Amino acid sequence: MNSDIKKYINEIKKIIPINSKDKKDFLKMMEQRILESSNLENKCDYDNIVKEFGKPNEVAASYIEEIDTDTILKILKRKQYIKWLISILIIAIILISIFKIYRLNQLYEIAKNELDLREELEIIEE
Repeated sequence: MNSDIKKYINEIKKIIPINSKDKKDFLKMMEQRILESSNLENKCDYDNIVKEFGKPNEVAASYIEEIDTDTILKILKRKQYIKWLISILIIAIILISIFKIYRLNQLYEIAKNELDLREELEIIEE
């Protein structure tokens, strides 16, 4: 695939805020349309693609307009839920790590104190 086609498709992909199977299908369809058009006219540079199909933001806007509002809200809510879940997991991991470090430090201090007591006992016996 031509680098100009990749650039055009990637710009559309960046603009569309949701990730779904429909988005992937739309991008594949756009890619096929551009390839078919470029094979017919032998014009496959970025400017010709923009002239033929429109600016990437216009194409992305037309795709977003066609999507049902409920679908967009559902996908965005799912994204928000996943972000919250990941945040909670990260915080939990950090808190557990802090607790384990604290507990290991306590065990280290206990072991260190026991070692000091053994040394003192040995000195007294001699």
